[in-house]
Amino acid sequence: MSRTVKDAAPLAGLRPVELALDHDATASGADRLARASDEAALVLAAARSRAARIVQQAREEGAAIGARLESAARAAARRDAREVVLRARDDAYQLLRQQVTEELAPRKDSNEARLLNRRLQRRAVEVLGPDAKLSWDPVGVGLTAEAGSRRVDSSAVRLVNVSLAELGREVERLWS
Repeated sequence: MSRTVKDAAPLAGLRPVELALDHDATASGADRLARASDEAALVLAAARSRAARIVQQAREEGAAIGARLESAARAAARRDAREVVLRARDDAYQLLRQQVTEELAPRKDSNEARLLNRRLQRRAVEVLGPDAKLSWDPVGVGLTAEAGSRRVDSSAVRLVNVSLAELGREVERLWS
């Protein structure tokens, strides 16, 4: 509906009220807008603060996970390195054993080898009795003897193993 001049006269007295209401509404709106802006700033500051804490916590957790993974990787590398060292030591020990055993063959006809074989034969007979079946080691040094279920192993390989075991620390120095 449109206003007519005739209708406007009684409303003219309400103009100051209208202006006051408009002013109050504008002030109230501005006040509400300011409070909403302040509240939004507080919510935004709290959200930023929370986000910063979450990011910091994620960094700390990531660093802790990284440290655990690094520690596990280092432990695995140490285990792998130790395995390589032990394998190399075992290979060297087996080679030493093989070389010592091979060195016996050329000496099978020496006086020392004949004396050793006689002593080993006497010892086998002492332990197993005169019916012991003797088998000379193919290397020419050492023997095995059997009597029933009993057995004496003085083979070349056994003699080398016992000798190397008795050397103990001397053999260990090969690794250092």
